[in-house]
Amino acid sequence: VLDPTLAIHNFDTFFGKGTAPTWNQMGGPGKWASAPSYATAILQVYNRILTFNGKPGGCPADRLGFGLAEARECPLPIRTPGRAISGGSVGYYVLNGNGAVTAVGVPFFGNDMFPWDIARDIQVTPDGQGYVVLDGLGAVHLFGSAASGPLRNLAPTYFGFDIARSIVLTGDGAGYFVLDGWGGVHPYGSAQLPAGSYPYWPGWDVARSMAGTPDGHGLIILDAYGGVYPTGTVAHLRPDYFGFDIARDIVVTPSGDGFAVLDGFGGVHRAGNIAAAGDFGYAPFDRWRGFVIRNGRYTVVRNDAYRVT
Repeated sequence: VLDPTLAIHNFDTFFGKGTAPTWNQMGGPGKWASAPSYATAILQVYNRILTFNGKPGGCPADRLGFGLAEARECPLPIRTPGRAISGGSVGYYVLNGNGAVTAVGVPFFGNDMFPWDIARDIQVTPDGQGYVVLDGLGAVHLFGSAASGPLRNLAPTYFGFDIARSIVLTGDGAGYFVLDGWGGVHPYGSAQLPAGSYPYWPGWDVARSMAGTPDGHGLIILDAYGGVYPTGTVAHLRPDYFGFDIARDIVVTPSGDGFAVLDGFGGVHRAGNIAAAGDFGYAPFDRWRGFVIRNGRYTVVRNDAYRVT
């Protein structure tokens, strides 16, 4: 019987009402769809709708812009998250896991689109007229002035599996360092390893990020637990040590007299002479991925590509 009053009553008294306020909570015990994989299946349909209509696939924001308590991880099978950010005083670039580059206030020089989440880092060239993208296999993709300058003659190591994590360009634009997940630092072109002790964890994917001084005389490596390893002209300062896998990115001052570490919850931990940071939306969910200092302020990207300054 088509009874609108009964339909409203059934909806209001339905046992599952209100148990899935976000896409990623659909399905599982206590839900009308009991399969734990139901949310991923629905999001895959959502992605097929997007790509069929010529739009990039991606995850919905899951109300992240409306309340910190609603933060949820994007299902891994369809994740193409905000991975990294790089820029200068004028604007910045955001890299997604599928290789898409978003230009904010700066020229767009192109991107490669990958069929899965494999893009890992982006760095703007010293002249500001290009950028490089590092993928997890070790390939370095060149755009703008990077594609027409000396970097085009370099042949980085191809690891053949997802282990490349971070890239740092040299100040002359003719070389770069690549960090792998085991802690190995690989110099190319004009890059020369600064003096110091470098960590190495063979077989353990624990290195997360690397930053360097513009003159190439200092590097600092970050591990997943918050440990930092300065070399060359980067000051040996005491960082915060988290003791679990939550450290995500690191930045260093041009002189190497200070650095800051971003954790996945949105906290910025400073050491030495470096700019103070505001509240970017701290919540106990591992969402924040990369940051950069521009005009004395931090711009931070989250793994749904949302960014804030």
